[in-house]
Amino acid sequence: MDTLQNIEKKLEKILNINLKLMDKVVSELSEIKRVLFRFTPSDISHSLFPIPFENVPIEYKVVSQRSDQREEKKKKKAKINE
Repeated sequence: MDTLQNIEKKLEKILNINLKLMDKVVSELSEIKRVLFRFTPSDISHSLFPIPFENVPIEYKVVSQRSDQREEKKKKKAKINE
């Protein structure tokens, strides 16, 4: 009989933990839903993946892009020095 009560207590603890977890998940999902509904489609489309390609470090670019970029910098420097 003692073992059965022990199992019941453990099961009750597990169920309580599960209920608390589900409450937390529901509240987090509600918050996400609230935030998402504040955005208009135009807000999302303009900021979907803003990547400033001109600021990509040169070591991540293909070799041909690197040489093109270096030539552009030389031309700019030459114009400035004129």
